[in-house]
Amino acid sequence: MPGLTFSADQPVLVLVEVLAIMDAETMRDYVAAIAPQMAGYGARNLTAGLHTYKGETDAINMVASYWPTAQAYLDWQASAGYAPWAEKRLHAARIRTHFLPVIPGAFQ
Repeated sequence: MPGLTFSADQPVLVLVEVLAIMDAETMRDYVAAIAPQMAGYGARNLTAGLHTYKGETDAINMVASYWPTAQAYLDWQASAGYAPWAEKRLHAARIRTHFLPVIPGAFQ
């Protein structure tokens, strides 16, 4: 992935900021469909929801998931199983996605 400043073999938290939902029904279907796909790549959702304690955000929701490697996330995003859902998500919501490298030993 261009601009990756850490090893693709490193565990990551993927933080998805939901900026707008244009089609709530499609987003519900999307969330239900991708959860088992993510699990197949070793990922698990850690949080869903948003409460801004300090500062400002333009996000209306956030989801954080743990991935065993950044490459696992990239492989899932490029998979044939995800492709139709990626297209649906593009029309259903605007998001911003971040990789947060996990500090070694943080989840042990």
